[in-house]
Amino acid sequence: MPPLIRALRPLHWLKNLLVLVPLFTSGLFVLPRPWLYAGLGFLALSFTASAGYLVNDLVDLEADRAHPTKCRRPLASSSISRGQAMMTALVLLVLATGTGIILGTGFLEGIGIYFAVTLSYSLWLKMVPVVDVIVLGLLFTIRIIVGCAAISVVPSFWLLAFSLFFFLSIALVKRFVELKSMIAVGNNSLIRRGYRAEDRDMISSMGVASGYVSVLVLALYVNSDQIRTLYRHPHVFWGLCLLVLYWNSRTWFLAHRGALREDPVLFAATDGISWLIAGITFLLLLLAR
Repeated sequence: MPPLIRALRPLHWLKNLLVLVPLFTSGLFVLPRPWLYAGLGFLALSFTASAGYLVNDLVDLEADRAHPTKCRRPLASSSISRGQAMMTALVLLVLATGTGIILGTGFLEGIGIYFAVTLSYSLWLKMVPVVDVIVLGLLFTIRIIVGCAAISVVPSFWLLAFSLFFFLSIALVKRFVELKSMIAVGNNSLIRRGYRAEDRDMISSMGVASGYVSVLVLALYVNSDQIRTLYRHPHVFWGLCLLVLYWNSRTWFLAHRGALREDPVLFAATDGISWLIAGITFLLLLLAR
């Protein structure tokens, strides 16, 4: 891809597919209009996210140039200029706002909060250990909340609780792999992250625990009164608990073995087992209806 397009990280737009989650948890996926609104929400959020990535790369320019893989990013490698990055970010925010106006005030507030949190993360929060991964997990959860706003449904407590713990585990995998890669090239800390080599085991313990807590939240949801009002066969969700348990455990095994890329979401997008699990998950949701 051209350097400017690569700087937008279009592959990371896969994360914004989380705006579709409320379509399935609310049962509205059988109707065409919610799909249209969710699609517009996906575009607006993707524009916002890419603007955030550009800002992040501008802030992290020197740190990325010292990183073994991030040094190949367009800004870090000087394939694009700072001026190009700033102008592109501004255009993307205008496009996101224009698209979001169609979906209403609640949606605009959602992507506004998303960008504000992203900006705070880029400027400061990413340098505070533990806080940084909590914010990353929160950003994933905000994507789901934005998806709810796009189709005008109220996010459930269970969905938000599961999302926060599950994606905290994903954020910790990302930090674990980054730290491991830096140690492999002789560095004992992550630049502008606040983590040191001796933190690796602690990060791993926190990540595995958070992933398992997300499975516990899902299991408690199976036994709740709310699930019985939405699904005729809620017991099917026990299969979903097993799938999440397996995927999370496997991800951490791969991270420890050095077989995982820096971003676990992008790894999952190219991993056949993850696609199989996603397909079975969709089938279970249909069977539970």
